[in-house]
Amino acid sequence: MYKLFLSLRYLRRRLIALFAVGSVTLCVFMVLVVVSVMGGFLEMVKERSRGLLSDIVVDNTTLQGFPYYEEFIEKLYTEMPDVVIKATPVIYNYGILRVRASKYTKPVRVVGIRLEGYEQVNDFANSLYYDKYYPGTTSLGLQRQPIAGFDERGNLRLPPEFEMAHRRWLESNPDPEEVAEYRANPYSAMAGPRVFAQNLGPPSYHGGEDEELNGLIVGCDIINERTRTGDYLRTYALGSDMLLTLLPMLLTLL
Repeated sequence: MYKLFLSLRYLRRRLIALFAVGSVTLCVFMVLVVVSVMGGFLEMVKERSRGLLSDIVVDNTTLQGFPYYEEFIEKLYTEMPDVVIKATPVIYNYGILRVRASKYTKPVRVVGIRLEGYEQVNDFANSLYYDKYYPGTTSLGLQRQPIAGFDERGNLRLPPEFEMAHRRWLESNPDPEEVAEYRANPYSAMAGPRVFAQNLGPPSYHGGEDEELNGLIVGCDIINERTRTGDYLRTYALGSDMLLTLLPMLLTLL
C-alpha cells in the first residue's frame, strides 16, 4: 500500500514522469507493430521469391552455359532421391521481339524453359493469364492461332478445346467476382482484357498443320498497356505471329 501511495504521489506531482512512461509505452507499441508487420512482410517476400525462382538455383556464373546439365540432373535424382524432387534447366538470353502484323519491335530478355518441368519447381503456372480461364491450353510446342467464330445458333464461340477448358475453369469453383468480370466481357477482337482473332465463319484455327509455329509466352509489360486501375489492356490476339531474334550469348541455370 505504501509503494502504491508513493508511486501515485510522484506521478501526480511530476508530469515529466508521465511523459516518460507514455514515451516508453509508445516505443514498445511501435516495436511490436513493426516486428509483426515486417515479420509477415518478410515471409511474403520469401514465399514470392521461392515462387518466382525455386528453392535452389545452380549457376556457373559464365556465359558459356551449364555443360552436361542432363547428366547432372540424372545424378541428382540418383544420389539424392529423397532430397531432389524435380530439377529443370533454364536458359537465359537476350533478343529482339517483333510482332509481324504491326512491326512492333522491342528488346527482351529470353528465358528458355521446359514448361512442364518449370511449373513444378515454382509458381510460374499461376502467372499464366490465359491459362487461368482456359486451363491446359498454354503450350510451347507447335500450334496454330485459335480463331473465334459463330456456331449454328449465331453465338460467338472459341474452338472446342478452349470451350472445354473454360468449362473446367467454371467447374473448379473460381472467385465469383472473376466469373462476373469474365461474363461481362469474355473476349474481344480489338482491345480488352482477353483478345482473340475472330472471323464470320465457325470457330477454327489459323492456317493448316504445315503452318504450325512454336509457342511463346510473352510478359504482360512487353506488349500490353497498363491502365490507371492497374489492369492490362491487351491489343494483340492470343496466338499472334511473332518473330524472336536471339543474340549470340546464353546463360544456363539449373
